[in-house]
Amino acid sequence: MMATANGQDAVTVGYLALDPTEIGAIIRRCLPEGWRLELFRSGDAVKDYSRISYLVVAGSQLTAEDIAGAPLLRLVHKVGVGYDDMDLDALRARGIALAVCPVGSDEAVAEHALALALASLKCIPELDRGVRDDRGWPKWEVRGRLRLLRGRRIGIVGYGRIGRLTAELFSAFGCDVLVFTRTRPAGPAPAGVRFAASLDELFGECSIVSMHVPLSEETRGMVRRRHLDLLGPDGLFVNTARGQVVVEAELAAALRERTLGAAAVDVLTEEPPPKDLELLDLPNLIVTPHIGGGGLDVFERKVGFIVRNIENFHAGKGAAELILGADGRAEARCS
Repeated sequence: MMATANGQDAVTVGYLALDPTEIGAIIRRCLPEGWRLELFRSGDAVKDYSRISYLVVAGSQLTAEDIAGAPLLRLVHKVGVGYDDMDLDALRARGIALAVCPVGSDEAVAEHALALALASLKCIPELDRGVRDDRGWPKWEVRGRLRLLRGRRIGIVGYGRIGRLTAELFSAFGCDVLVFTRTRPAGPAPAGVRFAASLDELFGECSIVSMHVPLSEETRGMVRRRHLDLLGPDGLFVNTARGQVVVEAELAAALRERTLGAAAVDVLTEEPPPKDLELLDLPNLIVTPHIGGGGLDVFERKVGFIVRNIENFHAGKGAAELILGADGRAEARCS
């Protein structure tokens, strides 16, 4: 490390993203005096991590090769809460810590799940296209397919922070909530919330199901055609978790054959998707580009948390929301 004018070691932080410019400006503004920031685009074939002590990562994969090229790296900090795109074995082998950032994401993703459900029930994209693109006024053609949200039974798969917030939002709209989780919390369920014994029970009893589980070997492909068919031709499947938690080809088939009424997703198995992905041709699908984590107002909060967390770690005070500690062991996350 180089020394700064005040005699302290200069610290270089890296930010890796598809387009790091906008959020990079926020990070640069929040860094302590004398700390430097280097920006990296995930699409670039060559990235020089040789000066990086702390790496902030948004929506990008970090490979064993990347980690090997960062000899000074001490901590990787995700901008969100997912870390299935991190090479955990390579981080463990080097004793590099990994932290996530739940700040802001929980509320933003929960709101996005609700927004997707409302957009589908109210046919918002179709109505917008009909007026603006077709210069029509499709009031009566679509009216018969509009649906109320109030009074519906909503299935929530996963009951961590995002799942709980999503349940609260749907409850506020007058919905009954049924939850499936493998780690049921202790104590009585909140008013209006019940727990399902199985995924089949949840899909069979609900008209809308919203996914809120992390991607793991246990959750990969957990939603199959039989579950989607249980939702039925009036059902709606919402996914703001990870594309891989549902078998995408089976989702496409259920939508195409109308055994599932509609789907609204913020995530796909491959992102960005291939141009010939059949799913994107289906009219009963709404899709957004994995943007549920929020906008600049959310990222201002996120960056504040991340920079404070890195400063604490650098000062030897430890870091919050660790997935891996510096000893390579899995950590219990603190909220």
